[in-house]
Amino acid sequence: MTLSEIGKHNAELAEKIANNAGTLRALAGCMVDRDWELRQYACACLANIAKHNEELAQKVAGADIFTKLISCIKDEKANVQRQAVVCVKEIAKHSLDLAKVVCDMGGVIPFVVEYINNTKGLAKLNGIMTIGYVASFDHDLAKSMVHAKAHIALVNALKEDSDHIRSSAAWSLGQIGRHSSELARELADHKALNELLIVYMNADEKGDLKSKSRKALKMTVQQCMEMDALRPLLEVADERMLKCIVTQMAVVLKAKPETKRPFAERGALKRLLELEVPPESKLQAAINEIQDLYPPEIIQHYSPEYMNNLLKKIEEPPKEEQVKEEVAAEEPPK
Repeated sequence: MTLSEIGKHNAELAEKIANNAGTLRALAGCMVDRDWELRQYACACLANIAKHNEELAQKVAGADIFTKLISCIKDEKANVQRQAVVCVKEIAKHSLDLAKVVCDMGGVIPFVVEYINNTKGLAKLNGIMTIGYVASFDHDLAKSMVHAKAHIALVNALKEDSDHIRSSAAWSLGQIGRHSSELARELADHKALNELLIVYMNADEKGDLKSKSRKALKMTVQQCMEMDALRPLLEVADERMLKCIVTQMAVVLKAKPETKRPFAERGALKRLLELEVPPESKLQAAINEIQDLYPPEIIQHYSPEYMNNLLKKIEEPPKEEQVKEEVAAEEPPK
């Protein structure tokens, strides 16, 4: 424990521990000791060394620890599990190369996902952050998170009570969804967009949860090319988020002309035309862009004024009666 307390303070102290011949390998050996407290402290010490910079994290990763880390993540003691996941996070966060090492060595990530699913409360926070750090570096790593079903665990985490958990889950989902339409579709298929929007709409305006969920939703929506995933968002999104959603809808409608008819038939076009927004706003510009994709007759049919005009015609007297009234009005009195 003393080494862990020393190593956590700064990189210089951590480097002295790492450079001491045999120290890292001795700590790695302690990870499989029969004493669970020793296993816990070994993981904590390695994490506190790795957290400072990429060079130290590489030294920790090179100490033959990953098979032992998996064993610790599956440990019967919750404290050992937690410190093992922290160690994975502190290694993975520094660089693309280290994130690849974490993914390639011994299948660590699936066990981190299992840890997130099986752990309650704030303890799962480090697992969630691990997924986000790994996914942030490139498309292939983000895709590997999807293959490990990490995105499903993150969507479930959005339903937790803790704002810290939900904020981290939102951030991590954004790190997956921002890379491509393929990954955005994977998130959409598991209702990530819907859940992110619910979190965003209910979050405190000035809180971290609001900011993280908005950014994650925006990044994923901007990659999403599935109209069926975007359309339900129209019903509850505020004007700020609608601007992003409607702009992306225009992109999809242009790229996939076959979506224009169901977009109108399923009520999305009508919903857009019902929105009351400032004429010079960016949202109105996005709505106009979609309107320009349809014939004027279609826009007229789905406009709010169309039904009102029809109802007014019902209230008008038949033309024959109108003519009789006009003729009667023109005849001189007898």
